[in-house]
Amino acid sequence: MGGSPSYGLAGRLALVAAIAALPMVWLLGTALGQVTAVANLWLGLLPVHGAGLGAALWVLCRGRTVRTSAERLGLSRPDPSRWCKGVAWTLTVLYPANAALTLVVAGIAGWFGMAPKAAPAMALLMSGGTGALFWVSAMVTMGIVAPIAEEILFRLVFFEAFRASYGELTATALTALLFAVIHQAPFQIPALFVLGIALQRLRSTYGTLWAAIALHAGYNAVSLALFAAFRPFLVAAGQ
Repeated sequence: MGGSPSYGLAGRLALVAAIAALPMVWLLGTALGQVTAVANLWLGLLPVHGAGLGAALWVLCRGRTVRTSAERLGLSRPDPSRWCKGVAWTLTVLYPANAALTLVVAGIAGWFGMAPKAAPAMALLMSGGTGALFWVSAMVTMGIVAPIAEEILFRLVFFEAFRASYGELTATALTALLFAVIHQAPFQIPALFVLGIALQRLRSTYGTLWAAIALHAGYNAVSLALFAAFRPFLVAAGQ
């Protein structure tokens, strides 16, 4: 991974830290035994959103003030009036289109005898609790933590590292592919790839990471709301 020395180093360290944290998650899960669904939600964030993001921020922000760090990350004071309409329009068009794309992919896979397998996050939501703490944790992790952490890593760190070596178009495609694959949802890879491109486009168009974070948070919020509404049917179908 090339690019600016800072972004290239940040990207490499983020990948190494995320991979190194995987055994830690397994060991913690083993040591804790049958942990609660809430604990599992947070443990799942440890490799990428915890260790990976932490390593990248250490490279990019060490020795900087909070203000200059925010500027470096494209997170200066948000101005929603500049990008809220673009985000809303993109979400309105993109979500149903991606839902249709996922159904098509699942249908084609079904012709070849491949049954859809729930992504780890979806499986956790299906097997998790129903209490208020569980749903608050799900909203915080999916609606706040994941969008901020993933947009910093993918739309900034990895994109900038790839762009200097391969150009903007290739960097956008590579970053979107990495973003799609890391979610471990094979049947959703095409839709997540499209989402990754849309997120990068928003960041490039408006010159701020806040636009991408807003779309990402909105996308996850719609997914979580739909899942909450249809969870009884999904659980029954999976039994």
